[in-house]
Amino acid sequence: MQPICLAVRTCLGVGALSTTFLLLACGSVTPALPTGPSPASSPAATAPASPAPPAEAVPSLVGRWRTAGTRIVYRNRETGTTPGIYSCQGSLTIESHNGRAFSGTLSTDGNGWNSDRFCTGWGTLTGETLLPDAGSARARLDGGFSKNQCTFVAGGDEFTGIAGDAEILLQRTDVLQCPVNLDGGPGMALAEFERTVTLSFERW
Repeated sequence: MQPICLAVRTCLGVGALSTTFLLLACGSVTPALPTGPSPASSPAATAPASPAPPAEAVPSLVGRWRTAGTRIVYRNRETGTTPGIYSCQGSLTIESHNGRAFSGTLSTDGNGWNSDRFCTGWGTLTGETLLPDAGSARARLDGGFSKNQCTFVAGGDEFTGIAGDAEILLQRTDVLQCPVNLDGGPGMALAEFERTVTLSFERW
């Protein structure tokens, strides 16, 4: 019996063997070509590390400073009026500035008897710079300012403001009880005043 071709490359031969048909398949099969290895996935590109920021430069405050707008203001807390505004003069000598901590000697007075009795100040000013380049600062004065005929009522003793290469500006507010006209006199009524001390200095 002739083989029966079922496809171009495959043929089927059928023959009787006893009573059983045997199906034979023949043909040529082209083997699959070997495939190359999968390309390795390239690692994700790593961004170059950013350079570290430069270290903060803390301005040195060491040296002599002179007043530039230092003043003391008394505001009547009941009426809101400011019967006392006094311009002060003087100096601040910063003797040490280690890291952010600084310390120096303060000396101020007025421009005559009327302002001297309120502007006279003295003591050691100690503080710290919180940010560089005219950044925040805080300080305390181991000493004080003259109060004339006033008495202390309340308030903190910490100055806050800025301190940089060219300027120091610190401010503090407290409450005093004073004669209503700040000059006093027999039987003078008293009132509470908010006293704001502004220390403003520039390089000498």
